[in-house]
Amino acid sequence: MMIFSTFRLWDTCPFFSKPKLRIVYEPDAEPKTYCPIKDFEYRYDIRLAKRKYLRVAVENTGRGYAEKCMAKLRVLENNSDDNENPETEPKILQWSTEKNIKEDISARTGFSVLNIVFSEQESKSAFVGTQMSLNGKEFPRKEDTFSTGNFVFELVITTLHGYSTSAKFRLNVTPEWHELSMQMIKED
Repeated sequence: MMIFSTFRLWDTCPFFSKPKLRIVYEPDAEPKTYCPIKDFEYRYDIRLAKRKYLRVAVENTGRGYAEKCMAKLRVLENNSDDNENPETEPKILQWSTEKNIKEDISARTGFSVLNIVFSEQESKSAFVGTQMSLNGKEFPRKEDTFSTGNFVFELVITTLHGYSTSAKFRLNVTPEWHELSMQMIKED
């Protein structure tokens, strides 16, 4: 007679060992994680300039490994008079580690930090945290630019195997680069 452990049976079933992703944004609790101001090498000068980043953490509280997570930002509302704003097609974002657009997040207590938008010391705009805008040798792309105003965007995180989560945010861009802010308005 063979007896199977119930615990082992549940662990091997894909339905019970799937990832469960959650988007976390707590800038008041951990400003160094969610809204850091960091030095970066300015594009055409040797001098250093400053950038303010707005980031979120993506947690995996499920039993399964979240493989190759990809994040997309899509602008839903544009409350700005300027035409220099991101297009409404989804933009693929860069994770804050290793300059990747795909990130693995371990099971149960795993998390990773995602760049959403950033502003630069010498600019009156903010920029979507795409790979080209964050790492390019030129100025961030015009297609990734938020001018002064208020915006609502949706953030969607999807794994290789189709598990996903989403949240909506309100972004406030002012002429002062260090006043860039956002609030989570709806979580999936």
